[in-house]
Amino acid sequence: MTPTTLNSPAPAAVPVAAVAVPVPVEHPVTPPPPPEERELYRFHTTMGRRYPVRCAAYLLLTLASLATGVWALSQDHLTFGLVLIGVGIFLGARFAFWAAKMGATSLIVTNRRVILETGVIFRHASEFPIEGVTDIQVDQSVLGRVLNVGDLVIVNGADKDKRQMVVMALPNPVGVAEMIRAAKEPPPALPAGQQA
Repeated sequence: MTPTTLNSPAPAAVPVAAVAVPVPVEHPVTPPPPPEERELYRFHTTMGRRYPVRCAAYLLLTLASLATGVWALSQDHLTFGLVLIGVGIFLGARFAFWAAKMGATSLIVTNRRVILETGVIFRHASEFPIEGVTDIQVDQSVLGRVLNVGDLVIVNGADKDKRQMVVMALPNPVGVAEMIRAAKEPPPALPAGQQA
């Protein structure tokens, strides 16, 4: 062994070259934008086919009240005639408002939502996301089956979160239920190499 002297210089440090190690950068995957909403179907309620007896009763009572009132006025029964004309006007106005309300009710099915619009003067809309529809029930009486009209109950969610949308006096309710079920299903995937 060779003795070391106190004054001997320390060995020189060997420089180490810095090596850059690439770090992979994770880019967030952005989902494709949802398809543009488009209306698939629009259904309107029908009053005459759903309530034929009630409509006929309204019309007959209105016409009978007005005709009898005019006859009573011609026979100099002023008070009786005016009362009957007033009843006829009231029944006619009530029937007209009911008809306008039923005519202004529509069920709209888009590729995203099921919407029930109601209201004559002020419009009101209730809606469900179409993928949240869990059940569709059709309610038809015997006369309703003959006239192909009935009520539709659309159920959204399950158990405690279950909500219902009831559409009354809908023509062809079985067909409408099938159309909603078909709109809820995603379109079939095209084979590779084909475009829509």
